[in-house]
Amino acid sequence: MEHVEHCDAVAELVAAEPAVTEDVEGKRLLAEAEELLRAPDLLERFVSDVHAGGFVGEDKNLKLLKLVETSRLLDKPLGAVVKATAGSGKSELVRQALRRSAPVHEVDEFTPHALDSMGDVRNRVLYLTEAARINKAASQLRVLISEGRLVTRDHRSERRCDGPVAFITTTTALHVEPELESRLLELTLDESREQNRRIVSAKCTAAGEWGLDRVSYDEQTRVWQIASGLLMAKPVAIPDLERHLPPEYVACYSARRGVEKLIGLISAHTVLHQRRREERGGCLIATDEDIAACLELFQDHFGTVPPVLLAIETALKAQFANRDFTVTEAAAALDRNPDVLRRWIKELADLGRLEQPGKSMGRRGARWKMVNAVEPMVAAPPDSTHEFRTVSAPTVVRDATFAGDRDDFARAA
Repeated sequence: MEHVEHCDAVAELVAAEPAVTEDVEGKRLLAEAEELLRAPDLLERFVSDVHAGGFVGEDKNLKLLKLVETSRLLDKPLGAVVKATAGSGKSELVRQALRRSAPVHEVDEFTPHALDSMGDVRNRVLYLTEAARINKAASQLRVLISEGRLVTRDHRSERRCDGPVAFITTTTALHVEPELESRLLELTLDESREQNRRIVSAKCTAAGEWGLDRVSYDEQTRVWQIASGLLMAKPVAIPDLERHLPPEYVACYSARRGVEKLIGLISAHTVLHQRRREERGGCLIATDEDIAACLELFQDHFGTVPPVLLAIETALKAQFANRDFTVTEAAAALDRNPDVLRRWIKELADLGRLEQPGKSMGRRGARWKMVNAVEPMVAAPPDSTHEFRTVSAPTVVRDATFAGDRDDFARAA
């Protein structure tokens, strides 16, 4: 097990002795960090600065990862799993987000003994580079995420891992361990042809230039690290949240845990903007701006269809709204691996989102067609009354886990 700790800028400048802050450069960076934290559009600034380094797209995922990182300061931090095919840039996305954060524990592999002997990781981000390497430590990890600490005792000693921690991992699998997955936000990458073109274009452009202004870029990254360390852990109150939720979502069993994630996002957004938020008795008060921003980011998580399948369903609906199709035809239209897409289609069928008008006959593949699914639930904007834009609730087939095999995307490649 390998531990990598970075972002020592916080230790050097924030918890600083006067001698450190008397340094002209240090004082300038601290001043810039304070100015940054007072900006009204911190998430947009964050995405813009990441893109300045040559990273392309994934605005929504970058914002979500920034909020997950900030949630380390909450009593109940968030967790996230980034799902995508092999080689799609999952790890690069996470690293781009976390390099501008406060201290991170990066772990290549979990074992039960290694996890419960990590010691004090309070208010840090725990990043597991690949979810498949959790091994037999999934139950311990669930305890650490849910309870904020892990204590293991035997007849010889007591071993502790003190949290709370924000947890981030990546996977090529359709699902990770079910009880762990239900505690995590599911993030999916943009694997469209348009995004492929943007990435290739950015790389070609970078290859033809003299290169990035490393001094300016590294300095801006350091300012973000310092700003992240300047944030204080404070409780958050979210007034009148329920009236902003789709009524159908409130009635779903999956909302029991889902609303905890939404509350975590809104709380993290409020903590990130704490320099601009009202404080009463040591408690930050979330604004309509915090609620609106997080409802938009959380939109794909309303309902019972996981985001990775919702993205595929949307793409299929755009191509085959009024006609049936085979897996081969869909793979060609969506530019996807047929074997991977076949698993996604099976999952959508199990959830009642696709149906088979005809069975496979000989060499001819089975044909599928879209079920007349309702529009996804859409939350009301904070400045509205109780008017919702949702049509009706999707049929609930199952809530906690989803049908289908758990093979890796990569295995089909």
